[in-house]
Amino acid sequence: MKLGEEWLYDLVPSLRNCVNFKKKLLQVGIETHYVPDLISPPLVSNAIVGTITNILVHPKNKNYMIYLVYLGNFFLHKTIISFLKIFHIGDKVLVAISNVTYYKNSFVTNVEIFGKISEGFFCDFYMLNRGFKKNDIVFLSKNISNGENFSKYLLKNARIIKFECPSNRIDLQCVFGLAREIAIINQLSLPQLPKKKILKNFKKYRCQIDFEDFSEHINYTFREIHNLDNKNVFLPFLIQERLRKCDLMFENVLENLVHYLFLETGHWFHIFDIDLLKKQKIKVRLSKKGECVYISSKKKIYLQENTLILSNFEQILSFSDMFEITGAKVTKNTKNLFIGTMDFLQESFFLKKKEIFFLKKICTNLKYNICSYKCLNILDYFTFLILKICGGTETTVFMKLKNFFKKNTKKILVNFKKINNILGVKILEKKIVHILKKNFFKYTFENNLVYFQPPYWRLDILIEEDIIGEIVSKFGCHKIPSLPFKQNSYNSSIQLNNVISLSRIKSFLINNGYFEIISYSFINPKFQKFFFPNQKFLVIKNPISIEMSVMRSTLWIGLLNCVAYHQNRQYEHIRIFETGLCFFLDDTKNLHVRQEDYLACAISGFVKTKSWYSTNRNFDFYDMKGIVESIFDLFGQLKKIHISPKIFHGLKSNCSAGIYISNQLIGKIGILDSLISEKFSITQPVILFEILWKKIFLKNSFIVRPISELPKIKRDISIIVKEDIMSSQIVNMCYQILKNDNVEIFLYDMYHGEKIQKGYKSLSLRFIFESFKKNLVENQISKKIQNCILGLKNEFQAILRD
Repeated sequence: MKLGEEWLYDLVPSLRNCVNFKKKLLQVGIETHYVPDLISPPLVSNAIVGTITNILVHPKNKNYMIYLVYLGNFFLHKTIISFLKIFHIGDKVLVAISNVTYYKNSFVTNVEIFGKISEGFFCDFYMLNRGFKKNDIVFLSKNISNGENFSKYLLKNARIIKFECPSNRIDLQCVFGLAREIAIINQLSLPQLPKKKILKNFKKYRCQIDFEDFSEHINYTFREIHNLDNKNVFLPFLIQERLRKCDLMFENVLENLVHYLFLETGHWFHIFDIDLLKKQKIKVRLSKKGECVYISSKKKIYLQENTLILSNFEQILSFSDMFEITGAKVTKNTKNLFIGTMDFLQESFFLKKKEIFFLKKICTNLKYNICSYKCLNILDYFTFLILKICGGTETTVFMKLKNFFKKNTKKILVNFKKINNILGVKILEKKIVHILKKNFFKYTFENNLVYFQPPYWRLDILIEEDIIGEIVSKFGCHKIPSLPFKQNSYNSSIQLNNVISLSRIKSFLINNGYFEIISYSFINPKFQKFFFPNQKFLVIKNPISIEMSVMRSTLWIGLLNCVAYHQNRQYEHIRIFETGLCFFLDDTKNLHVRQEDYLACAISGFVKTKSWYSTNRNFDFYDMKGIVESIFDLFGQLKKIHISPKIFHGLKSNCSAGIYISNQLIGKIGILDSLISEKFSITQPVILFEILWKKIFLKNSFIVRPISELPKIKRDISIIVKEDIMSSQIVNMCYQILKNDNVEIFLYDMYHGEKIQKGYKSLSLRFIFESFKKNLVENQISKKIQNCILGLKNEFQAILRD
């Protein structure tokens, strides 16, 4: 939001004495900086401010008027002759006088007009380089002193400030709201909403307002102004200058006044030409499916269903408060004007921001009001401005209610002990109450509990944490010590407290060429159905879009989106991983939601970059299996896990396995199904795994044994068994046969292919024997190996390969 600095000073005069008010604004999340005013210097300089004290008709030419203008004690009165007949006694104007004012680099001189001397002329916006039309005369506000040099006035009020406010602070979308916040921070008197008394006219209004039958709470207030002159009128200089600095200038005076009022007070008004309304009937309703509006003769916009609109029979008058809609649009020929404004309750559905795509722009400004008891005051202020500038007669005010009732802001329970625990510093209860009272929070004691009620304009204060944030911003972030959290560091030695170290797993993966990604926790339910076809998901009530409408139950979707993105950009070797929470519906848990910490990896493409001296190969299942085993080996859990075939949705049935630790399923691994690869537009096979990484430490016990000083003996055997026999069964059988020996057994090769019968596989095992007492004898080792071969032959019909 960009505005002239003088506008703030006008609402809070004592602010001129506050030097560091911008630094204090930064503490509450409002960033400010000055921006240059890029307007060109005026064509006229040293123009003088004056007040018209007398008006006469020129005795020799009735087309000219003689104006007597008082220019202060120094210049006294000057006579100005002009053909313009728009002035009244008491108008504050800007005058270029002879021998004082420069116009286009030369002095203004006296001019004789039909025997009378004109000692200058009235200045218009064109002369000030603030308009393109000549004779748009500058009218000034009453607070500018007569005789003041207008060049110095412009220089004094030239600064423009740009404010960047938090998106949840709706109350800071207007100048009054900003001025109020600045006054509170600097402990100044609060600005007051403008109060203008108008002559109460009991003329009856002509329009009728009706509501469609819907459950929302709405209050619509309106009045009419008849017989106004919208053609030969000009905005006062102060209003026009403030709008120009905000980049909100329109040709129509009434449209400018609506925007000016919105900028100043935050209240939005509808204005319509009554004479263009069919039977003077307006209906507040929700749009239907496929309904559209015409912005001009060439532009048509289709509305989202259930958009709040104002209509005159089938003709839509307004949606999202846009002026451009044809129909009852106000023009310079408008004689009879309808002014209306809508109020809502704070929790109304219509107060939620909606993106409206219009002319390639996104309109997210909240233009609906929530302070019904301030509405009449602002309506009178708006009426006063219109009557002063355009003339006319106003009617009585009519208020139409739809399920509306006055509702105070919510009371919030505050726990002082919790505040001190969160902040890490003790703030006395009296200090907390004092801070909130200064910010116009009300408090009550009920059953020895303290409840705070935020002021009506603080719609962002909804829960206790919001109040804590308010206390921090007003207490001062610099007063809260910045101390690191107390935490235990991981040591590779044995620790009794069994510290879990996710960072160690990440470091291992990064050192092996993996990249960590971070994806959204809310995803497309269509993709999640591929992996959990029979499961209900945790649905988001107000999703950003249908593609982000459920909470994830797997990390694989984020990984697959990343793989597809990089494959489309010709990356040939992809290694990525992610850690994060997954969400499941569970009636046994609090709020019926269970959260689990997962670690997931995905690989695709070539194992390494291409080179001239070596052949390359694609990643396969066993590359990923090796990574899984290495992760468990980091924590001494390798012997406690086994990976066995298990079918999972989304993985190929012949390349899908479960990951078990101590016979408990903690993850899955496999190759992505080709049908799902097509849905993600993935061209290369993808191998994935996903584990509950905290379960690695379920039974984290270490066995410490000495290392033998005697030499070890190694023996290798290769056997042929049926394909459905798992290698872990073979290894466990060998351990059982040699249970009285100190031996290590592991599989180091598996082979399918030539010279191996279909339906069978070749397994190569390595035995490492060692002793702590004596050197092992060859005959003893051979006998033990023969016992293993015989046991495998009897149990699995294994055949020893030559």
